[in-house]
Amino acid sequence: IRGRVGDRVYPQDVIGKQVRMGGGLYLTNMAHKKPFDLPVVYEDDHFAIVNKPAGVVVKSHRKGGHGIMTIRSALPFALQPPSVGTVAIIRRPQPVHRLDKPTSGLLL
Repeated sequence: IRGRVGDRVYPQDVIGKQVRMGGGLYLTNMAHKKPFDLPVVYEDDHFAIVNKPAGVVVKSHRKGGHGIMTIRSALPFALQPPSVGTVAIIRRPQPVHRLDKPTSGLLL
């Protein structure tokens, strides 16, 4: 079912965003270097709360030029993959909201 702006969300509804990746769920080849230290405040199989440091971009736009210095790039390194048997709608962890670059704070 595709959601639209204005659709109501009821108890027991499942909301997710499916993202295609080239082959796997999480990065299995840790040949890539961790971009920076991202403190995890809370984590379970369905969501996580991380502490965004100031000076880091949450998501880079297409021509942003931020490379791997984004929260989106650091999440697979900071979080654990969901445990076996968990319905994994989200293939790669994605930030739910944004904070400005100079702002620090908690992100879902």
